[in-house]
Order: sequence, then C-alpha cells, then structure tokens
Amino acid sequence: MLRSRLLHLVHQRSCAFAARSPAASITTFSTIVQKRFQSSSSPSSGLPEVAPGLEIASANVQAPVTYEQVWSLWNEGNLFSLQVAQMRDFLSKVGVTTDVTAKKAAVVRRLEEYLQANDKINSAATGDAVGAASTAAAAAGGLKGADYGNWATSGSTQPETLLDLAQAGFYQGAATMVPRAFQLLTVGSSSEAVVSRVNTAAFPGFPANTECYTLSASDAEGAMQARYSKVLQWCLLNMSNLRMDGELTVEVGKLLLTTSAMRHNERVVSAYTLQQRLQLTRPYTWISCVPESAISAVEKLLAEKGFDLVSKNARLTYEGTIKRTNDNLEVVLDEHMKVDGVYGEWVCVQTAFCTSLEKPDLRVLLRSRPPVSAQDRDTYSRTPVIELSQDDVSDVLPPEHGQLVYLSENESRHFERLNAKGIAIVVREIKRQPLIVLRDEEEDARVEYRISVDIPASAGSHTVDVRAVGLEVLTLAEELSAAVQVPFNEAYGLVRSSSASS
Repeated sequence: MLRSRLLHLVHQRSCAFAARSPAASITTFSTIVQKRFQSSSSPSSGLPEVAPGLEIASANVQAPVTYEQVWSLWNEGNLFSLQVAQMRDFLSKVGVTTDVTAKKAAVVRRLEEYLQANDKINSAATGDAVGAASTAAAAAGGLKGADYGNWATSGSTQPETLLDLAQAGFYQGAATMVPRAFQLLTVGSSSEAVVSRVNTAAFPGFPANTECYTLSASDAEGAMQARYSKVLQWCLLNMSNLRMDGELTVEVGKLLLTTSAMRHNERVVSAYTLQQRLQLTRPYTWISCVPESAISAVEKLLAEKGFDLVSKNARLTYEGTIKRTNDNLEVVLDEHMKVDGVYGEWVCVQTAFCTSLEKPDLRVLLRSRPPVSAQDRDTYSRTPVIELSQDDVSDVLPPEHGQLVYLSENESRHFERLNAKGIAIVVREIKRQPLIVLRDEEEDARVEYRISVDIPASAGSHTVDVRAVGLEVLTLAEELSAAVQVPFNEAYGLVRSSSASS
C-alpha cells in the first residue's frame, strides 16, 4: 500500500514538471539519449562526448563559447540557441561593441554581421593563396621543355605602356599640386663667391704644378639674376610636367615688413633667415603703387624700349572678387557693368621679391589660373553683379552665388612689344579706384604698372628660351624701377633710417 502511494506521488510530480517546462524535459531527455548513444558507440573513451550545440543549449550556466562553436552554430542557422550574455561576451572579446539594452534579435544580427565580414576576409585570403599556387604551377609547367629559352625573342624587350596622367584626370587639381618657390633678393648684395684658379708658382715652398683655387667676391647683379633664373627654370619645368599654362608678372611697389619679422630688436639678419621667416609666417605687406607724377617717366622709357600703345583711349573696366563657400572667383565687367570674364584665383608658383633701398621694390610672380567650369561662367554671365545709381555702386549679386568682397574701377592702357624671338611683352598701366573693400586702407586710389608675359605649358621644352625671357623681363622691370625712383621717393617720403645701418 505504501509503495503504491509513493509511485503515485512520483508520477504526479513528474507530470507537473513536464507541464511546467516541456522544452526542458525534451532537451534533457534528448541529452540523456545522446549521451547514452555516444557512450555505447565509443566504448574505448573514458568520458562521454557531447555535441557542442547540445551542451550549450542544455546548460543553464553562462559558459563562454569558442570561435569554433559559434561558427558551427552559424553554419547550422542556430545562433538563437546561444544566450545573450554568451553572445555579448564573445563579441566583446573580438572587439565588437553592442548595446546593453539591445534585444536578443539585435545581438544575433550583430554576431551574424561579424561572422559574414570575417568569412569574406578568409575567402579572399584563400583565393589569393590558391591563385598564387596556380600561377606558380603554371610557370613551373611552362618551363618544362624550354630550358634553353626562346631564340626567336632573345634580346628583344616589350615596349613600356605609359599612362598619360593628365588625360586620366590625375592632375585635375594641378594648380594645387605644383611645387612652389619663394625668394628674397636684395639689390647690391650677394652671398655667393666666385671660385677661380690661382697660380701657385709665386708662393714660396709650394709646388707649381699643384691645382689650387681661391675665392673672390661675385658681381651682385649677376649673382641675383643667376639665383632668380635657376628657380624660374625649375618652376617652369614643374608647370610643364603638369601641363599648366601660366603668366610671368612683375609689379612695382614696396615690400613692408612688420615687427614680427625681426626678433629681439635685431637690425642685421641674414638673407636666408629672413627669407624663411617671410615664407613661413608672411610678416609683410606688399603695396603695388606708383605716383601719378611718374607716368611721364614711364612713357618715355617705354618709347625708348620700342613699346607701342595698343589703344590711345584708356579702357574702363570693373574688377571684382566673389567669395564662395569653398573658393573665390574673379570677375571682370565692362563699362556697361556686364560680365566680360569669369576666372579662378591665381595660384603663385614662384614668388620673388627684389628689394632695394633707393629704388622701388619688385615683386616677380610666376602664376597660373585654373579654368572655370562652363556652368559657373554661364551663371555669372547671366546674373547681375553690381548696379550703378547716382554715382554710387551697389552689390546686387544674389546670396546663393556668393559675396562680392572687393570691387575696383580701373582705367587701363596697354603697351606691347615683340622681342627678338617673337614673344609679346606687355606693360599694363592701371589707374585703380577701389569701390567695395573689406579694409579701410584699401580705399585709396593708386597707379599700378605690371610687366607680363604669357608662358604656355610647352615652355619647358625647347620651344621657348625660358632663361632669356625671364632675364629680359627682370631687366626691364629694374629699368622701370630706376626710371620712377625720384618721383617715387618724393611722393612716399622714403628716407634711409640711420639705425638700419648701425
């Protein structure tokens, strides 16, 4: 009687447990069957072997999982059998972060993404290894029976296939890629020395057949021209390699240094040190100007040099700068305030300052201007930029097309001459009256003189004598500076400071 009651009680508890957790009972039963099957199938093993997936699913503890176990479950499509804590622990070990509030489906999706990405990397590495092995095998097979080489092609080489980088669009931004140079030249001074052969026969106790040299001072003018010419040829070669058209321009004015150019009140600075400071920190201001009293002297010099005035009447134009989000544009308007040209900003490839104490300074620029897209050219050609009403100029440019930050009214005359090689040298006289400026010091009217020569992209070849053209323009600029020396010093009151020579 007691035995039957105990059996009845055990049967009720087992039925209640099965009703509460049927999945657990099924899993436990399958695990027991699996263990019995494995123990019976492998009697030689001392411990029963359990399948990884079944062991993880049946365990209630959060045991860490290995990469092989996760990979096996992913191949079976059974990643949901893992617990959330196990998946997060695995992802944290491989460097993948997950949200602590994410649900199980999101964690499983993150784990699948990691496994898929890792599978692609392994497949690519395996493919490369297989390809290399097949290539090596093919090469080894091709060498069989060809131990003595191919006599028909012996000594011949295949021509190289050259890629035109300019046509391929690699140099689309060539104006920003070209190397740039900066020079500070001083008239009347030079740091170069001349090396010349010396006769040693007259020296006592010295053999006459020994080859010796001595140093002597160099011509300052020749040394300055040599330094400038070498850098000019180097810059033109870079522009030619990038197929950039440029312009060689020389302006007359004055280079003014700020106090930060001299440190600790130093009065004597080496030219190389000062050149580095000007190039790196730009502690200077360049003013391009010539007084109106010097116009007659310039006209006389140009007539003596064979320059002809292109037009007797001065041309009236408006020159403006439009600031956009990523770049600036320069626009030129005619006397009717219609857009005559749209250009990009100048990119200075070579900048050289030729300074002098008695005469005006020179700024030599080798620059290039990148082309403007047809869309920008059409947009600004149809859009009004400025409007004149009662002798007052107002900005009417729509804000979506940029901001007009500078505008000047220019009266210009052009003088032109062809040199012995047929290259046109142009001298421009510009009477500039600023109308829209950002700084108050830019409002003053001025007269500017520029000497310019167009440099084609083929100038790096033998079509143009770059050295001769550069020296001819520099010599003409020095003569122009000397011609306006007296009116320039009188107009701007340039007086030599006594502390500068101390």
